[in-house]
Formats: sequence, structure tokens, C-alpha cells
Amino acid sequence: MGTLADLLEDFAPGVLWVVFFVVMLFTVAVAVALSYHWREYAVDSHKNDLMFRGYLIVAGIFAFIMLMAILFY
Repeated sequence: MGTLADLLEDFAPGVLWVVFFVVMLFTVAVAVALSYHWREYAVDSHKNDLMFRGYLIVAGIFAFIMLMAILFY
């Protein structure tokens, strides 16, 4: 049984780009849903902005890590 590194060597870089864009589309859909939810049901608008900014920062960090991993593949 091969290791994960052996499995990843068989992937074409195009597959990784497709996975990256699918994950980004999912992240954008979740961001839109969370933004709507927080805007409609939030009691404190300051906390709403803080939560959304925190979500975008964390999602951006993960997206940057994914992008660097694909570029260095």
C-alpha cells in the first residue's frame, strides 16, 4: 500500500487546480450565506463585522496555503 506522497505524485496539476477552484467556490458560497445570516439575525452589528472579517482572514490564510502548495507541486 502506497503512502499519501505516492498517491499525490500520480495527480496531474490540473486536478489540483480544479479542486482549488471548487473549494474556493464553496468558500464563497459559505461566506455569502454567513454574511446574510449575520446581517439579518445579528444583535450587535460590530460583532457581525468582526466575525465576518475573522472568517475572511482565516479563509484567506487557508486559500493562500493551498495556492502555495499547488504552485510548489
